Amino acid sequence: MGTAPAGKVDRDDLLRRIDLGALLDGLGPPADRTPHRRWRCPHPDHEDRNPSVSMRVVDGIGRWRCWSCGRSGTAIDALIAAQGLSVGQAIERLTTRALPELVAYRPADSGPIPLHPSVGRYVDACHRVLFARTGQPVLDWLTYDRCLGVEVLRANRVGADPGPALLSRRRGLPRAGLAAVLPVFHPAGGLAYLQARYLTPDTGSKYGNPVGWLGSNPGIAWIRTPELEHPELLVVSEGILDGLTAATAGLSAVAVLGATYPSITVADTMAAHAGDRQAVIAFDGDEPGGIAAHRLHELLTTRKVDSRVWGLPEGADLNGLAQAEPDWADQLTVLVGAAR
Repeated sequence: MGTAPAGKVDRDDLLRRIDLGALLDGLGPPADRTPHRRWRCPHPDHEDRNPSVSMRVVDGIGRWRCWSCGRSGTAIDALIAAQGLSVGQAIERLTTRALPELVAYRPADSGPIPLHPSVGRYVDACHRVLFARTGQPVLDWLTYDRCLGVEVLRANRVGADPGPALLSRRRGLPRAGLAAVLPVFHPAGGLAYLQARYLTPDTGSKYGNPVGWLGSNPGIAWIRTPELEHPELLVVSEGILDGLTAATAGLSAVAVLGATYPSITVADTMAAHAGDRQAVIAFDGDEPGGIAAHRLHELLTTRKVDSRVWGLPEGADLNGLAQAEPDWADQLTVLVGAAR
């Protein structure tokens, strides 16, 4: 099979060279290794606890379908769903993976999509609502149910979305009901993205994101810790709520978004800003969390980042652990100190 000329990619040619099963393995571990194996849905908003994705090959091109949420497509669509990429970004990543001779190829839209100003306005409006009467249910959920500190919520501009009937917003922003709005920040502190955590979702999905043309999902969120007690540690969490949990305990934190597939870009960004801190990877205590944690540990180790995996109890996440064991942060620092 010939190669495409530099600067051009034949999409079908590219897709025929991609092992879609191997790609889906990276986005989320399959239920088994049989010829009829299934995978978890690559979309981070879909909690596909009973793997619903199957794949088939048509004219040499692998195609997948999630029989639970209805999403489907090729390897390009899988990357778009999993990592919030544009079509051009997904093609570029697949090109680098399958056609190294075309690594110089750069689609016109290959760069990250700039954050639309409406996202920042939405975040600011929701942050004001959080401390108003209409935001009280979300504030109670965050502080009483999730045990997050108010100062941490203020520092991270966390907000409350009372729903589109009470708060207008631009088309493409989350709108499926009452939600905690969780801003995503760059390492330097600027707003990069957001996620909405629905308290009573109308759609069945717990999370909502802006549509792709409003901005690119960076895959990583840097958490602000107003009262830092352990500057030597950087907790790497699976999701923003767990990152806010670490900040409430006085720990620096960074949250991986879509932790089932920690990417090279995420590892590079983390390595560039970890400094001398030890990265303690505290992903969920389940099989996907364990696989992702060890993958990220390997990526960070090759980048000379001092890191270790902290295995959480089976079925637990960091926020749940904090609710059950208020002194978890002290236990962590003792454990890390002993290891060093």
